[in-house]
Amino acid sequence: MDLYVMYFQKRRSSPLGSTLGRYIKMNIAMVAFLCAYPLLHATGVQVWLEPTSCKPGDLVTLHAQLESSEFAEFSLQFNSHKALHFVSQQKLPVSYDGQIYRQKLIWLMQTMDSGLIELTDIKASIQRGAIRHEQTIAPQTINVVGYAAAKDPSTPLPLPPRASEDNNEPTLALWIAGMALLAFGIYLYFARKNRNKPDNTSRASAPTLANLISALEAGEWSPKLIESILSNPKVALTQETQSALEDVLYSKRKNADANTLLTIIRKEPRA
Repeated sequence: MDLYVMYFQKRRSSPLGSTLGRYIKMNIAMVAFLCAYPLLHATGVQVWLEPTSCKPGDLVTLHAQLESSEFAEFSLQFNSHKALHFVSQQKLPVSYDGQIYRQKLIWLMQTMDSGLIELTDIKASIQRGAIRHEQTIAPQTINVVGYAAAKDPSTPLPLPPRASEDNNEPTLALWIAGMALLAFGIYLYFARKNRNKPDNTSRASAPTLANLISALEAGEWSPKLIESILSNPKVALTQETQSALEDVLYSKRKNADANTLLTIIRKEPRA
């Protein structure tokens, strides 16, 4: 065991062993450099806000862009802010002009309050294959200017201009014509309604001899009742009864004639 340790220490201290170690380290460093060269050659992620000054409620855009000679993917992380409301995120297609790859990310946000808004802890992650490179981005600020307070005027606002009388004449004429048409329409409505209204008087039953007998017995007969019976062709009267009715109607002694008429009518044959 002691001999093995002595041999190993001697091998390590020999010029050949030290040269071999340095050669291995140089190869490892060269491989790492070649792998990371495209990332080191890249200009890095550029980040900016647009616009840098706005009003509450306005939309602002955060841009993140990467330009590199070799294709690489990147992502961006940053802390959210209570005065910024996230609206949408968009990833633009990668463009290549023959020498440079360009790719861009866009965040659309809306300002919620006035004051100075600062986005901090912005970090970009660039990756090509298995190699990842972290980049720290400077804070981005935007100044949100509040609306100025407006004072109430001490004098009232002027009234709108008064319409001229010439402009009122057509309106007045149209109003009068409309009212006239409305009144005429109401008149036609009630005239037609009265025309179509049934005549209850004509439909009422014509007085008969039985009605006259009842009226004579009650002593409440009237000359108009006798006239209705005489003028009604549907009431069949004998010559004696018709003469008696005419005598009573035109007699000056109506009470005496009425008693005689009652006796004659009772003798009148009835259908």
